[in-house]
Amino acid sequence: ISKALSVVFGSLVLLFALLAIGEYSTAIHKIAGYVGLFCGGSAIYTGYATLLNATWKGNFLPLGPYTAPTISDSKV
Repeated sequence: ISKALSVVFGSLVLLFALLAIGEYSTAIHKIAGYVGLFCGGSAIYTGYATLLNATWKGNFLPLGPYTAPTISDSKV
């Protein structure tokens, strides 16, 4: 999993929430459209970067490796 993939699914969750709320508000529905464009664009970038990096075995388009936080990293 990568940070780019987290952005795709995070914006998808936000998009679905805004579309549900947008049933009652035209302005929110329009904002959901812009979030949908961002979500689609980030999904296209993530897919293309994954394909390009795997095909040419390099890091041509960065995806941002995801590192899970450890217990020692948290500030309690």
